[in-house]
Order: sequence, then structure tokens, then C-alpha cells
Amino acid sequence: MDLPPLLRVELLPCTDRYGWRVLRGAYGTDLYGGGRDAWLTLESGGTISAQRHFELAWACARAALETDANAQDLELAERIVAGLAPLGIDNVCRPGSGSTHPVPGPAGCDQNPFGRLIDPIARPGFALHVVAATWDWSLLALSNEDRRRFVVIPRQPRAVS
Repeated sequence: MDLPPLLRVELLPCTDRYGWRVLRGAYGTDLYGGGRDAWLTLESGGTISAQRHFELAWACARAALETDANAQDLELAERIVAGLAPLGIDNVCRPGSGSTHPVPGPAGCDQNPFGRLIDPIARPGFALHVVAATWDWSLLALSNEDRRRFVVIPRQPRAVS
């Protein structure tokens, strides 16, 4: 299956970590402000809507997954791509809106399904929250009134010898 068209992106070198910094307007528009309706600049010239690019990217990913994905995960992904469930940015405060309250997702969506993953978990004596997550590891913070400790959880457990 053909990949979606290449987007023109403005990358800036990071000065505080390894890699690149991708600003909100790196694709020719503010993705947080425009969301699915934003128009992205193509490398070859012209534009494509963020929603259409999302649909094309999902079609490629879905074809590559074949039968390897969980049916519930696929159903949720299909709903998100179709606009029937919110994207991770759909419930954030949109700049320039004058609001400090989250912008609701599409009709019938009362909660961002990914928000639960980053909510702190409070237990007697400590709180736990996700600091970062990559394909290879997750970084959690455990804290109480006196101190804060971090836990790194690798994707693959290391063999104990």
C-alpha cells in the first residue's frame, strides 16, 4: 500500500536534548488550533487536510497490522480516525479560544480515552504519575510530601542471573 504523501516540516535542532524540536506550526499551520481541519503543506507542493492525511496513514497502518492487533484496539482506532472518538489533542485547551477549559471532543464523546493514562494515581502515602513513555521504556514518578523517586520500566524484562 502507498504511504500518505510526504509533508513539508520545519525541524529545529534541540539544544537541551538529542534530536529535533517540532514546533506547533512546523507543518505550515498550528495543529493544536486547527485539529483535524488544519491544512498541512505537502513536500511536493499543495496542501492536504490533517483528517485526510490521518485517514491515509491509518489505512497503511491498518493494512500492515493484518490480524496482529486486538479487535477492541482496532475498533477504537477506527472510531478515532472516523471522528467518532476524540484524538489525544481533542480535549486540550485550544490557544486563542479565550478558554482555560478543555475543548470537548466530537459529539457523544465525553472523555478523551487517552487521558486516563496520564492522570496521577493517588494511594495512601504516595502518588504515581507517568512522566514519559517510549516504545522501549516508561518513566514513572512516585512522590509523597517528603520526596520524589523515579521508576523506569523496560518493555522487555531483563533476565535475572
